[in-house]
Amino acid sequence: MHDQLLGGRYRLVRLLGEGGMGQAWEARDETLARPVAVKVISMLAGGGSRGDDARARFLREARITARLQHPNIVTIHDLGEARMDEGATPFLVMELLRGESLDAIAGRGRASLSQAVYWGTQICAALGDAHNAGILHRDIKPSNIFVTPSGVLKVLDFGVARAADPYATADRLTQTGFIVGTPSYMAPEQARGFPEARSDLYALGCVLFELITCQLPFQAPDTLGYLSAHLTQEPPAPSSVTANIPPAWDEFILTLLRKDPGQRYPNAAAVAQALRDLDHGSHVASLPASPTRPVTVRANTPIEPAAAYSEAPTRPHRPAAGTIPSPSPDKDRGKLKRFTPPIATWLIFMLLGSISILPSTLIMHILITFVTLCTISLRPSSRKLFRGTGYTVAALFVAFHALDVIMIFKHETYHGIAAFLSASDSPASIRSLILYACSALSVVFYVQREITTRKARLPQAAAGLNDQG
Repeated sequence: MHDQLLGGRYRLVRLLGEGGMGQAWEARDETLARPVAVKVISMLAGGGSRGDDARARFLREARITARLQHPNIVTIHDLGEARMDEGATPFLVMELLRGESLDAIAGRGRASLSQAVYWGTQICAALGDAHNAGILHRDIKPSNIFVTPSGVLKVLDFGVARAADPYATADRLTQTGFIVGTPSYMAPEQARGFPEARSDLYALGCVLFELITCQLPFQAPDTLGYLSAHLTQEPPAPSSVTANIPPAWDEFILTLLRKDPGQRYPNAAAVAQALRDLDHGSHVASLPASPTRPVTVRANTPIEPAAAYSEAPTRPHRPAAGTIPSPSPDKDRGKLKRFTPPIATWLIFMLLGSISILPSTLIMHILITFVTLCTISLRPSSRKLFRGTGYTVAALFVAFHALDVIMIFKHETYHGIAAFLSASDSPASIRSLILYACSALSVVFYVQREITTRKARLPQAAAGLNDQG
């Protein structure tokens, strides 16, 4: 492809890189005699009528994205379609910047909090402008963010990942295994196929976490592991990973990384204001920049837009050798909140029901114990057999109670909880209500936990991508 002329105007000069979507080239605009960057989206080449539709949609959405004009957003100069060996292939023409990616800068050591504020507010400015125009980025990550020698930050590829999805429809994400975005920075709702503006803010939270700790919020060996972590695990506080990070920063980052979009900041402007508020606080200056890395931008390095093509998780950061990551207090609180209600309910039931040793009583003890164990053992990865067993035991528990109530109303022999009461002088006591309430709650806790973990299960698209990888 070297020296090839695209669209009768753009001559390819030097390959900058390539990824899953295609290639990025430094090129020369023969009409205006200036250097430009060209993205060749080879994944949409050829493909018959289906490929024609995908390319038409890509160009349509790219035209919408090209309307963005902002100092912190890379400018798209032109777009078109060229005849190549693979067939008709769409391409984008962008400004060619000099500088370094934020990924390369972060690789030399952690940033100071003031630097994180400086970069973060510029990213927010870019996101705010795009979101106001109804455009999502969907792939915010350090390699999609460049810093020029003057210190101006540029965000690459607004909407390009979504536009290049050959299977996407007008109203939702692909269902064939193509993941739009980078899993190590992906918001839970985006992993499920329903991205929104606050999904970009979640990704920004991951980027800021990485800048100030030199570590991603979650560690995983592959794509599926990252998606599972974002969907089901609570992120650690930055201060549990790196010392001397103020509590206000922990609160700020963890708010951006909430699983529920409604619990995050409402928009990019609010995030930028929160960053400025942090920067104005005296505690911000207490964390100096890493002595191992002076933050400089290399002026003679052209940007490499191909970094944005990466669909695999970017470099996983790990703690330095000899260090042991501190446990996350937020994760411990989540476990406590999940385990305490069902276990407390089980204990109350066992204590109040221990006055009888009738066979029916023992059955009730066994059933509620099984239901409680199933509740606290459920995970998003739990198999159907385990879930079915839990529902079966819960159903037996409910059926036993139903039979018990029927027998009581018919004034016949007592079973179950009625047997507990037969040894008491007050069979209609408050203890009766408490026991029935505990029984009902144990089933409710199981059903609630089952629904929660089922919703958190990975979408089939994620599994498809992992199989392909």
